[in-house]
Amino acid sequence: LDAHLPAVHLRPPRNWINDPNGLVFHDGHYHVFCQYNPYGPQHANMHWAHFRSPDLTTWEELPIALAPTPGGDDADGCFSGNAVSAGNRLVAFYSANRTGRWWQPVTTAESHDSGHTWTKRPDLLIPEPPAGTTMYRDPYVWQHDGRWRMLVGAALADDRGAALLYESDDLEHWTYRGPFHTSSPAAT
Repeated sequence: LDAHLPAVHLRPPRNWINDPNGLVFHDGHYHVFCQYNPYGPQHANMHWAHFRSPDLTTWEELPIALAPTPGGDDADGCFSGNAVSAGNRLVAFYSANRTGRWWQPVTTAESHDSGHTWTKRPDLLIPEPPAGTTMYRDPYVWQHDGRWRMLVGAALADDRGAALLYESDDLEHWTYRGPFHTSSPAAT
């Protein structure tokens, strides 16, 4: 037993680990996902590792939740996002990375067996960013007053940062509502 390893904190099995994503309580367990490269210690081949715990101290490693689809919209990585519990569904929202595209479209994957297996959406959830954006990625979804809301990080053409707001009744059909918040214009 290595005395330097955390006793109750979650840790990756090996290789590269990056930001946590999709912290959610579902079906009696706390779920944590994180960007993970199962092939080496480099920031590359972004997958989503998946762990769950009944008590936030005892962790079980589950199979990788998301992996890039060769030739697909996320061929160069499943980047940041989050997950929500919606009845018997565990739904992951993430940025689909593909070299040559300046934005990272939002897409989803679903699990109906508490996160053991996942099915990716056949098409992108939000394939194009709104006009006037120069960066677009990292969705965050939550439910408020019976409606689902999503913020997506963006940069605007005038160099301001923004959180763009979308709304949905069913997690499938999203309406863009505009900037939820924008930063002040950059000083020159």
